[in-house]
Amino acid sequence: MKMVVEKMGGFFFETGFPEDVQKDFRKALKRDINMMIFENSLEDTDFRHLDVITLLDHGEISFMVPDRGFMPSYLTPAKCFSVTVWYFILIVLILFMIVYEIYKRLCVKIYTEATEGISTAFTIFSYCLCVAQSRLLLNSLTGRILFIVFTFTFMILSTVFLSLMTTFFSEKVRYTPFNTHTALKDSDVIFQLMLDENESFSFMDDPSYEWLKERSSHSMYKLIKELRDTGNTMVCYSPERDEVSQIGDYWNVSEFTVKGIWKNLATIIINHGFIFFLPYSAKNHDLISVTSSYTGGLSYDFHMVKEPIMSYPFDMRLMRGSLYGDKIKAYVARFVEAGILKEIYEMNQVLQFNRIFRQFEDDKNAPPKAFNMADLRLAFIILIFGNLSSSFVFMVELLYSI
Repeated sequence: MKMVVEKMGGFFFETGFPEDVQKDFRKALKRDINMMIFENSLEDTDFRHLDVITLLDHGEISFMVPDRGFMPSYLTPAKCFSVTVWYFILIVLILFMIVYEIYKRLCVKIYTEATEGISTAFTIFSYCLCVAQSRLLLNSLTGRILFIVFTFTFMILSTVFLSLMTTFFSEKVRYTPFNTHTALKDSDVIFQLMLDENESFSFMDDPSYEWLKERSSHSMYKLIKELRDTGNTMVCYSPERDEVSQIGDYWNVSEFTVKGIWKNLATIIINHGFIFFLPYSAKNHDLISVTSSYTGGLSYDFHMVKEPIMSYPFDMRLMRGSLYGDKIKAYVARFVEAGILKEIYEMNQVLQFNRIFRQFEDDKNAPPKAFNMADLRLAFIILIFGNLSSSFVFMVELLYSI
């Protein structure tokens, strides 16, 4: 839809689409007005000298960590069940062997022909895998209950396991990303702070982020600053070819030095994490792909940690006591009423994020997830009920035989 933006004192003028609107006041009043973008919102910690003109959006400061890549094929079976399910299966097997050992010792004392009613260890495992019919106390009701319960339970578990394993083998499966601060604390990820070496973010004063101080680095900020001080021509480093292209006129700096700086920058981007601000209107990504000139235009996958650090306003602020304050506020109010400011913001900020980040998966094509206890509760309820009932029946049979 074509919009007409009237001339207002030289601040906003021109007729056409929002992307064609000239914003001359950014040059004339750049000391008076401040559009809160990522770098400014994180570095400027004292807002007492600023007045909020209008609130554009809210967002979150989050951790962004490198993608851990794909799991090798021999580890994919571990993704079929959640960690809780694997622990529960292990506990059930241990309890089963303990109960079996108790049954065996009691049967040796009671039954005359004990060897005919007791299975070997090999038969027990075959019994669990539903390969061979067990001979564990088959002459008693206890053995029949155990056989039916374990057969039914392991049929469910083995069917689910084999179906998911087949699916996982047919497509690549990624390692589980870090989604909590506790997981990040236990990891070895180093985070780059795009600040001067003597500065830090205000939230790092919180005792809960004490671990971040030991795992933070300012090396990328210093490298970029060094690169800007060396010359005025944009270059890029290609990790695949190990070469620097577009080298221009540098000030007493060799190509070897420039190449070393860019190579270090590419290594940092690939291996280190970052602290990132993302608006709510663009925060719909899990795995995102970041394309950087420092890596020769190559894209690398990062995960946005779901647990945020803090919420943050995405707004337009004005220097307190500005000479043009009243006029700018009046103009901005008219833009807000017309809905133009919101569209310009979405075009310049939200669409910018969407161009940089691509959504890795959607709801329709999401890869299969591991089964948890809730998904397999029927099998485990039957298993627990069968163990309890068989134990009760066994005690009754034991007392009766005595």
